[in-house]
Amino acid sequence: MDAVIQKLGLDACTLRCASKTFNQCPLPHTTQIAVAVLQGRPNVPLNQQKACRQPEHMCPEYKGYVWTEEQYRSTCMWREYWASLVIVLEQAPINVLLDAHVIALDEHCKTYGRYLSKPTTSMWRQCNRIEQSRKVLQFVIQDRLWDVCCSKDVYRNAKGAVVTEYMSHVQARDAVKRMLEDTHTSYGPSAFYFTKYGWLKFTPFLLAAERQNLPLVKYLYEVFPNAVTVDATSQAGNNAYALCKAWLERTKHTPKMIQESELLHYLIDTGMSQQPHVDEYVSIATQAPAVTSV
Repeated sequence: MDAVIQKLGLDACTLRCASKTFNQCPLPHTTQIAVAVLQGRPNVPLNQQKACRQPEHMCPEYKGYVWTEEQYRSTCMWREYWASLVIVLEQAPINVLLDAHVIALDEHCKTYGRYLSKPTTSMWRQCNRIEQSRKVLQFVIQDRLWDVCCSKDVYRNAKGAVVTEYMSHVQARDAVKRMLEDTHTSYGPSAFYFTKYGWLKFTPFLLAAERQNLPLVKYLYEVFPNAVTVDATSQAGNNAYALCKAWLERTKHTPKMIQESELLHYLIDTGMSQQPHVDEYVSIATQAPAVTSV
């Protein structure tokens, strides 16, 4: 019965209401998250909320932003507007959120279709609320991108304590692939704009190279434009080769190990220049008075 419930998605909710037998089966975590999103209500009325995330910042080509801690804090207001829903979403691993996003998107499309066939005010309000709550799910997923690129799945348990599960490089690659392709997460220099690491202006490719994830580096290089991969640089001007080598040196790898690094050789084979590393904090010191430590 659990297998049936697992495959039914939101239809499992209807089955549990109609059957005493299935009513005893708990909903899968993914379905619970999807239901929470679809039934979610804001803690602050929608008409009192201010826009927190400007769409242009999510465009891969958008490079003109200036990241500040004050602006970063203002972009997090949606967490207060939807505090109750955010608490639930923060307790789910990344793949559960991604699966729930697929279910919620499908249901939102059905709701919008019902509105088009019967355009009433109440139906429009329901459709708009679901759209906004689904965006909250999307924001939570997007905010996980940094950790997943670092091969970590970071969420909270029921008591609010942080849980960190380490992922293999392949698991991280597969999760990032779903985040970029299914939830429209930015893959450019503004990918981490809405996080405390936004000042670095890293692309996912730069972060993957720094954290030594060769499978993820290969995927990003093969799928996305050179402008956000081999030609991308951080705010200090570091390319993927400089970041990768500096990380190896910082983590006490021997000169021989660095020389034999498969990732460094792969980056060189793409035609990337072997430029020296520039300290990101030293570079930013003259540009911003305070930077959140990574």
